[in-house]
Amino acid sequence: MTLRLLTYPGNYRAYKVLIAAQYAGVKIETPDFKFGTDNKAAAFLEKNPNGKVPVLETPEGAIYESGAILRYIARLRADSGLLGSTAFAQAQVDQWIDWSGFELEVARGAWIYPILGIAPFDAAVNTKARELVNKYLGILDAHLLKNTYLVGNSVTAADIVVFTAALDLVKLVLTKAALAKYPNFYRWFETIAHQPQVEAVVGKVEVAKTEAAPAGAAAPAEEKKAGKKEAGKKEAGKKEAAKKEAKKEAKKEQPKKVEKVEAKQEEAKEEEAPKKKANPLDALPPSPMVLDAVKKLFFLNKPYNPKFFSEFWPQFDAAGYSIWTCDYKYNSDFTQLFLAGNLMGGYLQRCDACRKYAMGVLILSGASDERPPWELRGCWIFRGQDIIQEMKDVDDSELYDWTKLDSSKPEARKLVEELFTADDFKGQPVQDRRYFK
Repeated sequence: MTLRLLTYPGNYRAYKVLIAAQYAGVKIETPDFKFGTDNKAAAFLEKNPNGKVPVLETPEGAIYESGAILRYIARLRADSGLLGSTAFAQAQVDQWIDWSGFELEVARGAWIYPILGIAPFDAAVNTKARELVNKYLGILDAHLLKNTYLVGNSVTAADIVVFTAALDLVKLVLTKAALAKYPNFYRWFETIAHQPQVEAVVGKVEVAKTEAAPAGAAAPAEEKKAGKKEAGKKEAGKKEAAKKEAKKEAKKEQPKKVEKVEAKQEEAKEEEAPKKKANPLDALPPSPMVLDAVKKLFFLNKPYNPKFFSEFWPQFDAAGYSIWTCDYKYNSDFTQLFLAGNLMGGYLQRCDACRKYAMGVLILSGASDERPPWELRGCWIFRGQDIIQEMKDVDDSELYDWTKLDSSKPEARKLVEELFTADDFKGQPVQDRRYFK
């Protein structure tokens, strides 16, 4: 059947419908629509007497209100799981959809509509909106501390609705510094943003570099500080230039004296300069095994060097390095292979700070590449005898059970080799493998 969504480009309420259609595999056409003209026409008002968009045209008639349209799309493919797989999960999905509409989206609009020129700027309203948005981000962050998604173990309509509500906030006013206060929310937002069904609708999402402000509004506190800092830099630059010029003149008259003064100044600068905090791993006794060399040896050929382990085990330094396996705790949550792949890729991206001290692999194994069950596990080589702090700082690490291996035992070495290179693991084909190097 033919479905047509009447809306203007960039409408976040229409985004939720179009993303749901991507997940449900439902095709929706979006014809050209001139808001301000077409929505006032008598033909349109017959479809929605409120004169608002989006409106979905179906063979049975028109549907308006984005939440109702989203649920209609999701019900066309009940097996998509977008509305929840149980009565309780369905209620939870409805809970987040209502919460978004009555709480988050109200504060969102009050903050960004003046920026978009939709509403006049009011300082008191803006202050309250900021407070509420931060309150709601805190609620989401606390919930997502122990949950990958808002409901259950896969994307639902709840994630779609809250994501689209937060989208313009992230693009316009929530800089990375602001999002740093809500790491679980930011992790979830990035996970949803990188889903292929979401990217197909909204494209690549870039976080605001600076907080946008409506015309006539006072500059945000961060920008004021930045402005003062920039002005201070310029003033300091002028003073520094003047000092240099004075030094040139002084050197002509008193070269030896100036040299002594400059030497003392440089010594003072060195004493005042903040010292970078040392990583305890760098203080370990030197190891004869260099991790960078090991990585180069492994990836000598594509996808890996088949002779790697015959050269690796004789040089492995068990005193300077340790080997660990990690087993994902929630394998039963995987319903689609690409979602498991997204989880693997996102985890490895967030491990970037570990690169100097770790090398690893994640594998996903299962009998079929179309149907679960699948099992996710990994193997890591760490500098030192413990899981490195950089890995502990990655939130995803808590989703795995970690086991330290005794590298001197043949069965442990065989397990490492299978995780890094085997086509099958425990009798099941490896459906996906990702390396961290």
